[in-house]
Amino acid sequence: MLTKNKKNNNSNPAAARVTETVNEKKEVSRTQQTRRLARGKNKFAVRQEKPSALSVQTATKSQKATASQKALASEKALAAEREFSSQTALSAESDARHGDRINQFLAPRATMRTAMRSRSSQNGEKPKREKSSPETKTKPPVHQRKGTRKNTILSQTAKNGATASAAAEPVARKRAAAEKATHPKGASPVPAGKLRVIPLGGIGEIGKNMTAIEYENDIVIIDVGVAFPDEDMLGIDLVIPDVSYLVKNAARVRGILITHGHEDHVGAIAYVLRQFSAPVYGTALSLGIIRGKLAENPPQIKPELHTVEAGDKVRLGALTAEFIHVNHSIADACAIAFHTPLGIVYHSGDFKLDVSPMDGNLMDLVRIGELGKQGVALLLCESTNAERPGFTPSERSVGSSLERVFTQYEHQRLIVAT
Repeated sequence: MLTKNKKNNNSNPAAARVTETVNEKKEVSRTQQTRRLARGKNKFAVRQEKPSALSVQTATKSQKATASQKALASEKALAAEREFSSQTALSAESDARHGDRINQFLAPRATMRTAMRSRSSQNGEKPKREKSSPETKTKPPVHQRKGTRKNTILSQTAKNGATASAAAEPVARKRAAAEKATHPKGASPVPAGKLRVIPLGGIGEIGKNMTAIEYENDIVIIDVGVAFPDEDMLGIDLVIPDVSYLVKNAARVRGILITHGHEDHVGAIAYVLRQFSAPVYGTALSLGIIRGKLAENPPQIKPELHTVEAGDKVRLGALTAEFIHVNHSIADACAIAFHTPLGIVYHSGDFKLDVSPMDGNLMDLVRIGELGKQGVALLLCESTNAERPGFTPSERSVGSSLERVFTQYEHQRLIVAT
């Protein structure tokens, strides 16, 4: 094929010129490529040389820093050695002085022991064997001991403290056991004061309801009711509680609390307030009934009447009284929860579990349940008709009964009493 191409080139001079031109261009392109490659290699070499110079400088700096650090460390070590040697020398000197003082103190004793031994040997007595005391032993210098003098004192103090703590452990355990038995987990210590509940009436009888709650220097009275005379009480209209104890301690009475307005709970208020004065707390209806009684029999000192509502709390000395709504055959009835330093005392007053009260206001069983969860220390609960089976009907049934009576006796006179 080469021969054929040569023949063609010889026979056609134009084609030969074109071929030479193409070859020349190829040669030029090859030389250009070669130069480019050479330039790239040179650039790469320069780029490689620059980082190597930087690395050399960095290495030199790190070596210098390491050398300076080593020099500082060696200087510190030398200074520490000098300080240690000076301290050792001082401790050795102090130990030598201490040893001289001990020897001066023990020298007369050693002389006396030698004299006693010689006397006993002359008298024919067998010399007693003496126990080696730690005082006669020669003590090594301070720097040769296991611990310094300060450390020895600290270790002895630690041992004494450990011995004292070990001796105190049984006492501490007994105290902890007594505390745990007295106060359950999570309970606070019981205060030193005493709580007294003094019923002045209403126990085992109908009427004359009156109770005093006393804590330390504070007395609070619940209700001041009357009782009606029996058949054998001729000429007697009303029976009132004996309040001689309250008269003697009138300065400690913080207040009179009224649960509701029935006669067996408020009927004696005017007679009691004649003997001593105290502020009165109650709901609106209860205080309205009391105002009428005080108007009939006014006391010498006009009492303070404070209107409260269900949910209110009244602070009376160390006691706090909380009024709680209950249902009864009269409106505005309340139970009273006393928050005392020794726990909660719940006084129910008179109540009934009425599911359909006339005013639509149900008994606050939610709040009563909350107090139960907190823990009630003492419950003072009404017990009227508690021995009879069944339940008390709603007050709504009274309305239908009255309507039937009025319808049945339409043309007759009816007398209604409460």
